Amino acid sequence: VLLNAAKLSICKYNLSKYLNEYRIIGDSIDVIDARIINIGLSFQITVNNRYNENNVMTKVIRKIKNYFRIENFQIDQPINITDISLLISTTEGVNSLLSLNFFNRNGTFENRQYEPSAFNVRSNTKKGIIYPIANGIFEMKFPDDDIIGRVL
Repeated sequence: VLLNAAKLSICKYNLSKYLNEYRIIGDSIDVIDARIINIGLSFQITVNNRYNENNVMTKVIRKIKNYFRIENFQIDQPINITDISLLISTTEGVNSLLSLNFFNRNGTFENRQYEPSAFNVRSNTKKGIIYPIANGIFEMKFPDDDIIGRVL
């Protein structure tokens, strides 16, 4: 549910007021907005010839969707590219992972509305870890469209 700015401000105020009742003296509470970073990924795999390519691809995509569920992410949590590589390559029937690329989705793309701000994946990747901007959280908003898999 999207909230307009006035309702969001009231909600943040009410949350702060409620939490204030349960804080320990000396603690402080700051309720801040997280900056959403919409991402997607593309990958290419080879499939063992004993397996059906479509079934293997379905399993891989299901695992990726589950990994990127918003409930599994926290503000400032990075993405370990090796974790995603292992998730894909250890799926039954996958022979090898040939490529894995993350990308940012922003603005309007193919009639889907993403967050307006851009995020440079390459410049925010260090030693195989993609770091969000300060107070940022990664979101795969439309996993059916933002996960692009191909079998070679």
